[in-house]
Amino acid sequence: LCFLRAEDSSMKRLCCCCCLLVAAEALSTTPRVQELPAIVRWYDARLVRHPLRTKMVSSGIVSALGDATAQALTSQSDPRRNLVWLLCGSFYFAPFLHVWYNRFAKLEARARARGATKLQAVLAQLLLNQTLGSATVNALFCFVFQFLTLIVSGSFAPVTAFDNGLRALRTTFASIMLANWLVWPIPSFLNLWFVPLRYRVLFINAVALVWKTILSLITANS
Repeated sequence: LCFLRAEDSSMKRLCCCCCLLVAAEALSTTPRVQELPAIVRWYDARLVRHPLRTKMVSSGIVSALGDATAQALTSQSDPRRNLVWLLCGSFYFAPFLHVWYNRFAKLEARARARGATKLQAVLAQLLLNQTLGSATVNALFCFVFQFLTLIVSGSFAPVTAFDNGLRALRTTFASIMLANWLVWPIPSFLNLWFVPLRYRVLFINAVALVWKTILSLITANS
C-alpha cells in the first residue's frame, strides 16, 4: 500500500527494501513444521526430498509468469515465447542457481572456519554474485534463450542459434547487466544474510518475478 501511494521514486525503493527485508526475515526463522500452513509444509517436504526438481518447477512457473506480465504490459500474446521462458527457468536458471548457492555455502563455511566474520563472508559472496556470477548467468542466458526459441519454433539449427546468441549478447548484455545491478544487490544481500540455504532459490524466485518481467521486456524489445 505504501508503494502504491508513494509518489517519490526514492520512497518506492524504500518500500521495496522494507518488503524484501520482511520476507527475508520471515524465511530466516524456523517455526515448527506443525505451525506452517499445509501448502508450505507440502513444499518444504518436496524441497527436502527433491531439492533440484522442486526448484526447477517453481523457477519455471515464475519465469513463465514474468513473461506473461511483460506480454500483458505490452499488449502481446505469444504462447511460444511463454513456453520458452518456462523451459528457460526450469532447465537453466534453477540448476545454475542450485549449484551456485550450494557452492557459496561451502565457501562461506570455509571462510568462517578460517576466522572470517559473517559480514565479511556475505560481502565477499555478494561481490562474486554481482560480478562473476551475474555476468556468467546473463551471458549464457543470451545463448540459452535463442537455442530454446528455435527449438520451440521447430526450426532448430545449432549454427543459427549460436549466431543469434552472439547477436543477442552484443545487443542486450549491457542493458541486462545494468538492470541486474539496479535490481539484485539488495535482494542478494538479504538472501545471503538471512535466508537458509535450501530456501535461497525460493527467495530469489520471489524477487525474480519482477526480474523476469524486466528480462522479458529487454529480450522482446531487442
